[in-house]
Amino acid sequence: AHASALEPDSAVDSETMAQGRLVQLEPIQPGQTQPTQTYVLSAPGGNYPQAGMVYSQPGTMVGQPNIVYSQPGAVYPQPGMGMPQPGVVYADPGMSYPQMQMPSSGPAIWPFNSPTGAACPTPYAQSPVQYPCKPRQNCFALFGDFLYLRPRGVDVAYALPQDGFGFLGATPMGAVASIDPKYSPGFRVGGAFRTGSDSQVTLAYTWFHSSDSSSTTTTAPLVINPLPLFPGTFNFASLAQQASAMYTVNFQFVDVDYSALIWGNDRRQFGYILGGTYGTLTQKFNATFPFAPADGVETLATTSNFTGAGLRLGLEGEQRLGKCTGCMVYGRGVSRFLAGNFRASYQQTNTFNGSEAATNFTDHRIVPVLDLELGLGWVGRGGHVRLSGGYLVSAWYNVLTTPGWISSVQSTNFSGSSNSLTFDGLVARAEVQF
Repeated sequence: AHASALEPDSAVDSETMAQGRLVQLEPIQPGQTQPTQTYVLSAPGGNYPQAGMVYSQPGTMVGQPNIVYSQPGAVYPQPGMGMPQPGVVYADPGMSYPQMQMPSSGPAIWPFNSPTGAACPTPYAQSPVQYPCKPRQNCFALFGDFLYLRPRGVDVAYALPQDGFGFLGATPMGAVASIDPKYSPGFRVGGAFRTGSDSQVTLAYTWFHSSDSSSTTTTAPLVINPLPLFPGTFNFASLAQQASAMYTVNFQFVDVDYSALIWGNDRRQFGYILGGTYGTLTQKFNATFPFAPADGVETLATTSNFTGAGLRLGLEGEQRLGKCTGCMVYGRGVSRFLAGNFRASYQQTNTFNGSEAATNFTDHRIVPVLDLELGLGWVGRGGHVRLSGGYLVSAWYNVLTTPGWISSVQSTNFSGSSNSLTFDGLVARAEVQF
């Protein structure tokens, strides 16, 4: 049942609103001032004012005689229109709500489809619920997210200046050169199909790509220690005075979710998310060490790729800020449990010697991914447009990271290499519902 308070600050209990009863209705004679009673319009089929009786807003003068201000069987006006005229139907066919006509004295407050549910000082008041999906028609939503994230926990140290050839008696003589991917843009796009008044099915695709490059040099008598090369190879302790590296970290997700409302009212909502997910994580690292001409150029290429699928579980909620505004604060926590495998490779080559070290590794794992997001948003009248922005942290666990993989190869220990990887940054969303 839809009900709308005629007095902005009226205190009508929720049970009365739900049942749609006419709390107080009293005919007033022309020229008199309306007493400060609370009037509530009931749902279709309820008790409505009788034709020929004069009613007015609390605290205003009574209008002209024989004007009917409410009629059973009529409908509410649509949002955004002016004050309704007598006898005009404003809502869509099939929406059976009572119509209110404007009193001749004082402003009237009219029903309005808004998520806030307050009686606002506008031509239309806001009702505590939104229009439902019409019978045999679907409600859809399209959204797009802009991501600006940075990978953390995957830095690779690749060069160290030192004061001697080899390791015996050599000491560090400068800053360690490392490569660390910076903030990069990504996106998430998707759509939702509403399956009920408080549930929907969502399909979304997420893409993120981060890359970085780095180089370092030193001068004689210092040389560079090539940190990621395999110990014991020909150029592992050779003379090099420059080095460079490139690094990329990418991930993708395809998510299918069912979400429903656990609890909510006109100002706050709290619901759950349940679905399936498919994800990939790709890490690629390349380093180059141009040694003295007799030793040639040493290159290293490593990869660590994960592919998996599994469950996606989460909770989300939002809280409206104020009675007459579309502003809100929202929070979302979603966990993924991806069952899949890592495929890693390590290839070290020299221009003269060819392949000096090469190995591959496959490991089957369950990778938990935890996403936490908190931010602010705005909802337009009718809930057709939603804008939001916030801060996102995505933590990956039980990951074979690039630095962990290089360390495993150098030590020839491939058991127990489990690390964490995080992404954090800003997220902004635009959503259209229709």
